[in-house]
Formats: sequence, C-alpha cells, structure tokens
Amino acid sequence: MSTTAGHYGLDRERTDWLTVILLFVAGIGAAMHFAKVPAALPLISAELGFSPVVGGLAVSLVAVLGMLLGVASGTLVDAWGRRKLLLFALVVGALTSALIPLLPTSGAFLGLRLVEGISHLVIVVAAPSLMGVLAKPSDRTVVMTLWGSFFAVGFAVTDAVAPALLDGGGWSTLFWAHAGLLLLTAVLVAPRLSRLARQQTLEPPPTTTDVRALLRTLVTDHKVLYRNLPIVLAASGFGLHCLLFNAYLTYVREVLLDRGALDGGGVGPWMALLALLSIGSTIIIGGILLRLGVSPFTTLVVCFAGEALAGAALFTGVLGTASLLPASIVLFLFDGCVQGATFATIPLVATDRMAALAHGAFAQTGNIGSFLGPPVFAAAAVAGGWTAGAVPTVLGCVAGIACTILAARMARRDTAPATNTLR
Repeated sequence: MSTTAGHYGLDRERTDWLTVILLFVAGIGAAMHFAKVPAALPLISAELGFSPVVGGLAVSLVAVLGMLLGVASGTLVDAWGRRKLLLFALVVGALTSALIPLLPTSGAFLGLRLVEGISHLVIVVAAPSLMGVLAKPSDRTVVMTLWGSFFAVGFAVTDAVAPALLDGGGWSTLFWAHAGLLLLTAVLVAPRLSRLARQQTLEPPPTTTDVRALLRTLVTDHKVLYRNLPIVLAASGFGLHCLLFNAYLTYVREVLLDRGALDGGGVGPWMALLALLSIGSTIIIGGILLRLGVSPFTTLVVCFAGEALAGAALFTGVLGTASLLPASIVLFLFDGCVQGATFATIPLVATDRMAALAHGAFAQTGNIGSFLGPPVFAAAAVAGGWTAGAVPTVLGCVAGIACTILAARMARRDTAPATNTLR
C-alpha cells in the first residue's frame, strides 16, 4: 500500500471490516468508562457514602485528562504511536476497572477514575484514526459515521446488560465485565493490527519523545485556536451539548424512577432505548436536514429550543406522570440532532488548515461539558429537587442558541459563503 501526502490506505481495495468492528468495540469500551457509573450509581453511593454531588463527580472525573489535553491529543498520540498507545490504553482501562472494586474506598475510587481517563482519551483518539486507514476510500464516510455513534452505543449496551449484572453480583460485577471487554478487545485486535502494519502504513512515524517540544506544541495550538472566535463559539455550543447529554444519561433514569414512570426493572432497557433513539436522530434526522440544505446553524437553534422545552417538561413534571416517558423521548431526539448539527458546523467555521485544531477544540470542550454536567445537575437537585434540573437544562440550551447565532454571524463575516447564514 502506498502513502500519499500523509494519507494512508488510499490504495485499499476493500475495507477490513473485522478490524474496524474490533476498533469500534474498543470505542464502546471507552464509552463504558462513563456509562458504567450512572448504571450502578445508587449502589456505589450507598456503599462508599457518596453525596449526590460527589456521585456526579464519580461519573465525570474520566473527562479531566481530555479537558487538559483535548486540543493536543492527536499530536500526543502520534508522538508515541497509535497502535502501541491503543493497546496500552485498553490494558490500562482493563486493569483500573478490575482494580476499583478491590479497593472500595471513596478516595481510591475517585483516584482510579482519573486514571481511567488516560485509557478513555487515548482510545477515542487512536481508534478512529486507525479505522479510517483500514477502510477503502468509498467506505470512509460510513466508517466514521459508525464511529460517531460509539458513545451512545456504549451507554445503550451498558444499560441493556447492567440490570442482570447488578442483580447477580452488585456493581463490582459490572466493573469486572467492563475490564473483561477491554482486555478481550486488546487480545483480539493486537495481532490483526500487527499483521496489517506489515501490509500498509497505518500511522505516521513517531514524531518526538521530547516532552518539552510537546508542551510547546500544546501552548502554540491553544494560542492559535482560541484566537479564532467562530471555532471557539461552535466548540462552546458542543461543550454545552455534552454537559447536558452526560447529565441526562446519568439522571433521567432517577427522575423516571422517583416519579413512578418506570420501575427498577424497566429503567435500564428504557435508557438503552433513549440512547439508541439519540443515535438514530443524529444519523437519520440530522442527515436528512443537511441533505435538504438546511443550515446546521438553523438546525441547532431549533433543536436547542425543542430540547429546552422537553427538558423543562421532564424535570418539572408539569404535564403529569403520563408525560414523562414521551418527554424523555422528545428530549433525546432533539439532543441527538444537536450532536449531529454541531459537528456539521466545523467546515463552516474552520478552514481546512484549521480543521484538525477545530476537532481538538471540540474534544476539549466536550470533555469540559461532560465533566461539569453530572455535578451541576446533582447540585441543582440537592438545592431544589428534580424540578430544579430544568434550570441548567434551559440555561444550557439558551446559551447554546446564543453561541450558535454568534458563530454563524462571525463565520459569515469572515468567509461570507451563503451556507453560513441562518435560514
């Protein structure tokens, strides 16, 4: 296989679907770093004595490393090699997930959740990069669309299997199952990547191991990026989406349980369904709107507004218990559209030269939002019950609308293409 201008696998005549699927399973394992804690949070909090806010932090601590290194994550992974670091991340994730139940103290739990963030960040950077070069050019869009669903699929899988595992052996069993998935994925994918690396170039050669040079790159990238206000605003909108989405995945189940809309046996499958609906909304509804020529900025404004209304109805329960399940469906449908539309704004706010940094900005703000979401909602619930969850929901959506409108206007001012207008 040839390498052309930094593009690998352009001569591939077929997609290695088995390896692509294994790398996608690695992504599901990365998503489960987040998903396993909400599914077991009542049991974990009861055993370790977590307050609601600390419980929220237990969910979101995985995002800390991504907050710090999101922009430079691609550079850092390429510096030491995608294949090597992917396998390292899978093994580290397996070890930490297996170790957490064996050290059942609050300090050890929270500290090891930070370590799990290393595994999560490396997987979500290295796995899609490798997936792309293992696909023939005509399949790359399909492969990247598949990757785009990994987070919601991870939550759907976790919510589907968690009830049986929790009933069978408590939260420890769920964590050990996650460890087993990561370790099995590493065992299966390692020989395939090694064989494929002998057939074609899978990654750029390591660039440097000089920590000082990497730190200089990190500082420079941040300076360049955060002077570009359209990218900053679009990335901020994505961060607000992640704040809300991670909080929904963590606490909507509690709202539905506490208000009698579902019982304990039904909440897991229902949350899995909501995650799948979000995926479908991202891919199908969002894709249809974009193909019809609807501006992603317009889509974002409408969907943030719809999300605010559905979220307010769900958290306040103002329409009665019978409305809670339909409201949760509408909430996740609008939220899924927001996710798809935010990524579609990148070509409108960033030149090709800036696109890589724009994706890094989205990774960073997404992790910031994911970190803040659960504790913010937990604090609201402590202050005013689940009804108070409507406050961060509505404020987050209104802020998202403001970021979208400003990003659209600034992008139109800078580049003036017709597609940047709100229409």
